[in-house]
Amino acid sequence: MTLHALTEYLKYKWKAKGRHGTHSPFVYALIEDVLLNNKQDVNRTGLSFPQVDGYYQKLLQRIAGYYGYQSLLTVPTNGAIPTPQLYDILLVDAEHANSLFQYIKALQQDGMVVVANIHTTVARSMAWRAICANEEVRMSIDLYGKGLLFFKQAFKEKQHFVLQHK
Repeated sequence: MTLHALTEYLKYKWKAKGRHGTHSPFVYALIEDVLLNNKQDVNRTGLSFPQVDGYYQKLLQRIAGYYGYQSLLTVPTNGAIPTPQLYDILLVDAEHANSLFQYIKALQQDGMVVVANIHTTVARSMAWRAICANEEVRMSIDLYGKGLLFFKQAFKEKQHFVLQHK
């Protein structure tokens, strides 16, 4: 673990919140039903997240199962942006974050973007913060190792959460 990653982890631990004090029903349900519920069927959808292993693989599978997500696109792709298919989840490494927004049109309206490795280097932390600041992002969730982005117009205000998880 680099000094930057350690510093970011300590900041994360200081800021991370549980369900108490979370005023978003969407986030409260995510914490209660997924992050704190390790007994939920891990891979109902059969999705596998490339280049994600161990704890985060199971966590992302539980999130995908909870929201009923069935399809995944890893960004960047080797070629043109796939059309006309829409995907429930886009998976991008923070290193390739600058290409993320050209793929957003391939995301379902209620879909989610998973950004990997958001705190491993200074450049990736800066990329994560830039993505979160983008006006198209309606909600961002920092889980330390991964970040979740939602673009739902139903979210009236732009929100950012740093969440504890097991």
